[in-house]
Amino acid sequence: MQISIIIINYNTQKLLINCIDSIYNTLKNIDFEIIMCDNASVDNSCKLVSKQFPAVKIIKNTSNLGFGKACNKSAKLAKGKYLLILNTDTILQPYAIQNLYNFMEQNKSAGMCGPQLLNADKSLQNSIDNFASFSTILLNKSLLRFLFPKRFPGKRVVYKSPVVVESLVGACMFIRKDVFNKLKGFDEDYFFFFEETDLCLRLKKNKYNVYFIPDSYVIHLQGKSSEKDIYRIRWEYYKSRYIFLRKNFYNDFQIKILKVLLCVRLLVNVFSCGIIGVISDKEKYLLKSKVYWHIFTKHINYNKEIKNIKEIEDEFKE
Repeated sequence: MQISIIIINYNTQKLLINCIDSIYNTLKNIDFEIIMCDNASVDNSCKLVSKQFPAVKIIKNTSNLGFGKACNKSAKLAKGKYLLILNTDTILQPYAIQNLYNFMEQNKSAGMCGPQLLNADKSLQNSIDNFASFSTILLNKSLLRFLFPKRFPGKRVVYKSPVVVESLVGACMFIRKDVFNKLKGFDEDYFFFFEETDLCLRLKKNKYNVYFIPDSYVIHLQGKSSEKDIYRIRWEYYKSRYIFLRKNFYNDFQIKILKVLLCVRLLVNVFSCGIIGVISDKEKYLLKSKVYWHIFTKHINYNKEIKNIKEIEDEFKE
């Protein structure tokens, strides 16, 4: 078995079916298996997958384990030489996985690689990320990518060949299973978000390179799998980022300083997006303003330090 494809699902039935369908339509001449791990969905996802794709191995969790923990559980059953960890909101394009597989076979120093992500209209999507820092959090990421493209690569930088990067956007990750096992998989202190960033950092610390493969294309319907509860999902992102920073870069005092500065930026975003939304009469800016306000109030009211996954799980399941 060459590739074990792991898909974590939580109430995304339609996206899940389209994703699996794209696997069978595009992945040829390579032995693979699909493991779908369901985090206690209530939309009949498992039943539909069993009916349409009987070869798919299904793990049914009785509660929402989160992304990393569900992936680790799936990886224990995987028989492949490589793991392909795939979001449900992805659609593989022809030769996408073959190109990732061929690259890894030819480059033994590579621990993990990922494709060029595309929007639904096949325009380029940011597929590379930097490790979180004061600058990436407090300053505008798009501006940093425009002013310093080599330091902060994004979709405006066109690569003609594979390149070593800090981190990948985790919608599609291709990793050696023995390396994944050596690193003990994803850190389960993250419930949702930053699992892939943390894994990329640990890969680098263990002398494995992470590569971006520009001739491998995967459509990523960004946000579709989590748009039902945007307020809670965005707050989960912020909490996971604090866990990542505390684990790897900053002490508690630095985190507190960051929170204060971030609250200032959030207020600026609340008012700027609100004003733009009113003037332009565009609902998306008004929604952004509301989301920023929600995150700001959560910062003000959230006095506990995030220490472990249990606190996140309890709040997420409320």
